Amino acid sequence: MNDGSTVSFWFDNWTEFGPLISFLGESGPSSLRLHNEARVCDAIQDGFWNFRAARSDRAEEVLIYVASRAILHPSAGCGRYLWRTPSGNFSSSFSSKGTWDQLRSVPRFSFHLWLSFQKRLPSRDRLHRWGLQCSFSSSIWVSLASRLGHNPPLGLLAISQWIPLLSMQPTRSSQAVAKLLLQVTAHHLWRERNARIFNMTSSSSDIKARIDRTMRDRLLSFPARGSIATPSLLEFYFGCFC
Repeated sequence: MNDGSTVSFWFDNWTEFGPLISFLGESGPSSLRLHNEARVCDAIQDGFWNFRAARSDRAEEVLIYVASRAILHPSAGCGRYLWRTPSGNFSSSFSSKGTWDQLRSVPRFSFHLWLSFQKRLPSRDRLHRWGLQCSFSSSIWVSLASRLGHNPPLGLLAISQWIPLLSMQPTRSSQAVAKLLLQVTAHHLWRERNARIFNMTSSSSDIKARIDRTMRDRLLSFPARGSIATPSLLEFYFGCFC
């Protein structure tokens, strides 16, 4: 990270907590008195870390962690970004294969979810606010996502902020499974909604079964973990949903 002049305090992954905006929430900038666009170097004044007193347990964890790090100095030069490899190490070179092995998302599902965020789905949904907020959609999402974490939110933006928080659980598998679950659930809900609108048909009675089947098929293709003691994502999924 060097002098911290190129690293976002809130949005870059420079602490063990991940992006601090996800860990502390939207109130984080006001609670620490650091604006949204602050860089890490902006938290240093006269050679010392400069924060207001912690007002929550999570804020206190962050301040304790930051205080344990060496003070950044301008003479260290600009920082640089590194890419995480499948082995867990970091490299200055980017590998599309290595990135794909880590993400392992389904192209049509991830593209559909991106369209959802952009509110550009090619159906009548473009006329409405897209989210998991109608009674049917929310009941499906909550019944599934609550197996991975407490109080799953409904709006897409809130969900995107909730999923990174799952990395704080004892196993990091819940975050990876939740990402895939969001993609798969949004895709199947979209198909169900279009079937009702354009074909006047409904298969809502078995939508959970179809989501479950898709999750199992996709997780089966994920590479096994490096240690026998660490369950695969499919084994973790079975432990939560079966």
